[in-house]
Parts: sequence; C-alpha cells; structure tokens
Amino acid sequence: MTIKAIIFDLDGTLVAMKLKSREAKEKFIQKIKEAGFDVKLLNPSMPSEFMIQLLVTRYGISRDLLMRVLDECFQPYELEAAAEAELRPGAKEVIPKLKEIGYRLGVASNNGRMGVRLALEKLGILDYFDVIVARGDVDKMKPDGSPISECVRRLGVKPKETVYVGDAVIDIMAAKKAGVYAIGILGGFDSRETLEKNKPDYIIENLSELLHVLKNIEKDDLFRPR
Repeated sequence: MTIKAIIFDLDGTLVAMKLKSREAKEKFIQKIKEAGFDVKLLNPSMPSEFMIQLLVTRYGISRDLLMRVLDECFQPYELEAAAEAELRPGAKEVIPKLKEIGYRLGVASNNGRMGVRLALEKLGILDYFDVIVARGDVDKMKPDGSPISECVRRLGVKPKETVYVGDAVIDIMAAKKAGVYAIGILGGFDSRETLEKNKPDYIIENLSELLHVLKNIEKDDLFRPR
C-alpha cells in the first residue's frame, strides 16, 4: 500500500460548521487596535496566519501573545459551531471504511483543540482518528505546512505516503508545502475554480469519492519511474 495515512481538514471537509470566523477575526483586530497598534493593514478576509505574521514582522509582537489573543477571540465561536456541527456527506460511511482498510487517520486544523474534539465527539467519529493537530500544537497555522507536517510525524509515516483533504486554498497550499498529496473537496470554503488555480492533485465533490481517488494514486505510483 503506497498511501498509509489520510489527514483531513475539519470545517468544510469532515464537518459542516457555521463558524463565525469573520466575527472572530474582527474581534481580534479590535483587540490589537485597543493595544495601540495600527490595524489598517489587517483585514478579516485574510487567513489568521497572515495577520499573525504581519504583526510579528511589522511590530515585533510576541507570536505566543498574539496566539493567546487569537484563541480568546476564536474559542467561543468554535465551541458554539462545534455544538451544532453536522457530518459532511459520505463521512459517516467513508471514515470507518478507511480505518477498516488499515489507513492511519489524522486531523490537521487551524481550529483550537477543544472545538475540534467537541465536533468529532458529538458526531461519533472521534475514536477513528489516531492523531489530531490543532492550532496550539504548532508554531504556524495553514497555509504554512507545519500542521500537516506535524500530523505526518505523529502518525509515523512519510509525506509521500500521506494524503491531505481540505476545502480551501490554504489547505492545498499547506499540503504542497508539507510534501503530501493534496485533495480539494467541493462544497466548503472555496469554489472549484479557486481550488483548481492552486493545482491540487485531485478534486472530489464529496468524501464518498475518496476511496476511488486513493486507488488511482496507488495505481499511478505503481507505474511511476523509481
């Protein structure tokens, strides 16, 4: 078996969550403003990681401090969304099947650990996952590759033996940086056109297609020159 591990994004990929991320980012920006810093360069449409990097680079603010502020802003919204989360189509059938086949399973998310565990536990799939890497487990968030790379490390596999499934451009970017196969899933954050521009290895419409894609990857690797 060429592929040994499947890692998933959470929101928009495994589950549908009505996370008020824009409101959380606006709250974060307001707190930075109240601390006396110019926030004109910050925009709630930016990935959180970009805002953190900009503040560290421009003002020399401690990253640890910024991450604590980000946690304070996001956690209430994440817990609220996790309590109302629903499984995305195909997840209930595919996740147990992947585990039965023998794949190692992980989650690499920009969400906090409490929200991730709450959503997975509520929906009855927490025990299928060998590893969870959340926002507080790594130095940088997606689109940096660190969350996926750390998940790969903890799963005890190699990047080339791993697939990452996500619904957003930052997922595709992170997967490529981590050196794993990048699979975009539709119906989440970004459109097909936007995902295609970032050249994932595959695009699927729902999780029920994942087993077929894995077979294709295995087949392609079998005939790839060594």
